[in-house]
Amino acid sequence: MAAEEDVNAIEFYLRESNSAQHRRMLGGPTHDRAMTDAQFDRCRLIQAFIGEEARRLGKVFVEFDEGVETAMRLIEESLEEN
Repeated sequence: MAAEEDVNAIEFYLRESNSAQHRRMLGGPTHDRAMTDAQFDRCRLIQAFIGEEARRLGKVFVEFDEGVETAMRLIEESLEEN
């Protein structure tokens, strides 16, 4: 879906390459669930698919811990264009 003309939208996708950290992020105290190994493996496959699609479409796909820095850079670049 395209952004409305008066909206200055940015788009980027996050990944977590460290599988142990990724598993902690999907479960534990912030998410009331325990994942089976099969469920977690599926999550890793979904992340890989999203990454492949992002790259294919020329989208920004960065590590989770680079998200804030990336968002700020994309905002600055977008504002400079307008």
